[in-house]
Amino acid sequence: MFEPITKENHASLEALMIEYYREGEDADTPIETIKGFIDSLYQMIGRSIDGAMVKHDGQYEGFCLWMKDDSQSNFSEIPGYGTILEIGVRPQSRKKGLGREIVRYAETQMRETGVESFYVSAYGPAEAFWESCGYQKTERMAENGLPIFVK
Repeated sequence: MFEPITKENHASLEALMIEYYREGEDADTPIETIKGFIDSLYQMIGRSIDGAMVKHDGQYEGFCLWMKDDSQSNFSEIPGYGTILEIGVRPQSRKKGLGREIVRYAETQMRETGVESFYVSAYGPAEAFWESCGYQKTERMAENGLPIFVK
């Protein structure tokens, strides 16, 4: 079900991420800007961030990117904590527990590297999702202006 992100599934990751970004506040962002951001994340996989694709019945249904926060990271908010940078599930696969399963998988992978605490930054509809995964909203705001949730 979970596969590491590789050169072979990079195009599938890009397609899922574009679908994910086009749903939200990036609906009007030029596609080349979105592809550039996705490519910059992809270039960090295996170095500073890790990730996985979720395959079900031969089709990719979701993805997740995570990392152990480090003060030298571009995304640093709480050094030493693990953070899920991006998670996406195809709309037709939502509300079936797949997102929570992906979160558990990412947390397990981070625990294997010694991470014991986690955080995410999220807003709007995603807040209820993160709370259902055991994360609690804090008063702290991420650099991107979103509230931070910890577990």
